Amino acid sequence: MQAKTTFSLSFTGLRRRYMVLWFIYPFDDQIAPVASFPEKVDFASKGEALEYGHGRACAFIDSMARLTTC
Repeated sequence: MQAKTTFSLSFTGLRRRYMVLWFIYPFDDQIAPVASFPEKVDFASKGEALEYGHGRACAFIDSMARLTTC
């Protein structure tokens, strides 16, 4: 998971914002990701961005696990 710092213009000047990118790698191959998604949501803190990305990555893994067991 990676949090990227961006800046947005507001009435009070530039504000720091964070975007999150998350990647899923197979257990036996750490080179090529199975999935990677940049989330198109801005966050006020790096912690919020990473928490959101973690939740989305877990939901993706859970949905893929359900597809293979059905």
